[in-house]
Amino acid sequence: MNLPVAITKGELLKHLLTGGVISAGSVMAYALWHLVESQPQLVLQVVNGWGPLAAIAIGGMLLVDRRFGQVLDVQRDSTSAHQKLADAVKELADRDDHEREEQRRLLSFVGSQQEKILLKLDQVDRNTQARGAHAG
Repeated sequence: MNLPVAITKGELLKHLLTGGVISAGSVMAYALWHLVESQPQLVLQVVNGWGPLAAIAIGGMLLVDRRFGQVLDVQRDSTSAHQKLADAVKELADRDDHEREEQRRLLSFVGSQQEKILLKLDQVDRNTQARGAHAG
């Protein structure tokens, strides 16, 4: 099977599995919420039957949920900082390239002017020698 984009079968499978797990979790959460709304006494009896382990598990899930949100915020901030750093490095590189090109142009101009000056000096030297030969 040829895919129009550069994605491997393993990556496709990974994304499909992720989507499937998210969908299954959503369906289970909806079913649990519907059960809590329709038969709260039954849910309380089941949770009471689990004992203190249920309370610890629920508390742990709430803690993980809150921490997960904080982790996402930190990751978002970190990604933003990395992007700003990459933009700054690119700007420095572009500026360096521009300055290098400007220096190359200036050196080329100086070199051409130096050649003109040397030609003029040679011409003045020849004229001086020629005058000296006529005078003597």
